Amino acid sequence: MAEHLVGEATRGRVVAAADHLEREAGAWQQLLDGTPLVVPPGTCRRVLIDLDQYVCAYPVLDLDGGRDAEVRMHWQESLYEPNPQAGKGNRDVVEGKLFGRPGLEEDGIGDLFIAGGHREQHSTLWWQSGRYVELLVTTATEPLTITALRFRETHYPYEDRLNFTSSDPRLAKVGALAFRTLQACSHETTMDCPYYEQLQYTGDTRLQCLIAYAATGDDSLARQALRAFARTQTPDGLVPSRTPSRRSSPIPPFTLWWVAMVHDFALWRGDLAFVAELMPGVRAALDAHRRTVDDRGVFHALHGWNFTDWVPGWEAGCPPGIVQDGEVHPDWPGPSHGVSSVLHLQLALVARQAADLETWTGGSAAEYTQLADRLLDAADEAFYDADRKLYADDLDHTAFSEHAQSLALLAGAKYGETAVRTMLHESLARTTVYFDHYLFEALQRIGRTDVLLDRLDLWYGLLDQGLRTVIEHPEPTRSDCHAWGAHPLYHYAATLLGVRPTAPGMRTVTIKPQLGGLEWAQASVPTPYGPLEVRATAGGRTEVTAPPQITVINWRPGVARDQPTSTSTEW
Repeated sequence: MAEHLVGEATRGRVVAAADHLEREAGAWQQLLDGTPLVVPPGTCRRVLIDLDQYVCAYPVLDLDGGRDAEVRMHWQESLYEPNPQAGKGNRDVVEGKLFGRPGLEEDGIGDLFIAGGHREQHSTLWWQSGRYVELLVTTATEPLTITALRFRETHYPYEDRLNFTSSDPRLAKVGALAFRTLQACSHETTMDCPYYEQLQYTGDTRLQCLIAYAATGDDSLARQALRAFARTQTPDGLVPSRTPSRRSSPIPPFTLWWVAMVHDFALWRGDLAFVAELMPGVRAALDAHRRTVDDRGVFHALHGWNFTDWVPGWEAGCPPGIVQDGEVHPDWPGPSHGVSSVLHLQLALVARQAADLETWTGGSAAEYTQLADRLLDAADEAFYDADRKLYADDLDHTAFSEHAQSLALLAGAKYGETAVRTMLHESLARTTVYFDHYLFEALQRIGRTDVLLDRLDLWYGLLDQGLRTVIEHPEPTRSDCHAWGAHPLYHYAATLLGVRPTAPGMRTVTIKPQLGGLEWAQASVPTPYGPLEVRATAGGRTEVTAPPQITVINWRPGVARDQPTSTSTEW
């Protein structure tokens, strides 16, 4: 804590040990522990509080006396280096840093409380978030007693029931980081991030729901999100990229991820009556996309922001082959057009999922199966580069990405497995935090979870840099807490331990552990019928205890066909 000049902005003043008032620091610490503190009249103090965790909370401030005193409370996820190019650095370090990024025209995000001179309690109408809190206390002609300062934490009450442990203790630490991220981004709705937009985006929400299914067994927010997107679907079949929102925000690829969300829900939770309610929206979404499939079977991007991933060099996060129609605005990129294998293969994947949904709900799957087949045939003709054994991002074969190879395999393209295996030895545009999920899905398909564990280096690095949650994209990052980066929790269950539902509602589950170099791993995967316990070792031994309502299909190398197991079994 430091003395501060009345009226002086704090955004340009670095935190410095030389300014620290050691003789007063103890009283401020005791305030956080519940002991009242008196601030003399005519005093201005700047106090930096490290909550030592990423917190979403309503501040509660109890005051007595001190008429016209001001208590300003601002929040930050992290402090910033004074050099704009240096970013945030280690999040545990505050010395020499700014409370607010360089170039801010105002001091930051937060609230101002003005004492009325009586015994009173102040709070806010909405919560704030971050790790660091800056108090700027300015008294007038009377002493101010701060009777108490508390932070009433808020988030959706998820419970981590996965209890994943393994021979590598770093994975448990990443799991805690990921789960805290999920919590901080889950409130009345899912949220992309708690500090900035606080919006329920479709692409982000799909991953949040998968994590919730695998780690908590709770589907309440998933049901809310599926319905919210369905009810805000526009007449052209597109689902808003975010809802609720007062601003139109079309991201066409996110419409397809909403269909994938419906498919995920059907597999992990069941309730096909609920799924059937969503099927008109699923059909409208697919109709919107197949209208722009040309005579060759090539999909042309729909009008809107065709965001895929924050890849360096991709304009506004759109893959090569997609051209922006106008100037790219930093807050909301404009519409775009073009042809990209990434979007083309995404449509093929989701068309196959739509066919599954029709089958499960008693509809006709044929038209979506035919659409997927047609798109995959066109992908081989238009995008596959036989010399490189890779799918190009664009029609001219000038760009290649991990995104295209991963989606080719997941969609069932003829050369998909070849492309992913080739990709591992090539330098392509890499997936980042968000799209790493789809890369990990592809690695699961080819049994290369060792590569998945290597790619977790980014998450291990977050721990080394003092982060308490997962960032939006590789440094320099804007958001320090972004829900889509919590997906390793899902992959602990679904990929490393290989627990995958293969029939609606997890009535049938295939278990195919792929430890990727771990000596052992175990978890308790929540299901609609109770926990499914799995423990696997590098020697090939797997122990499973499953609820009796679930048929477990074990997968073992060298076994001619999958066989159902009993309720409790080893192999």
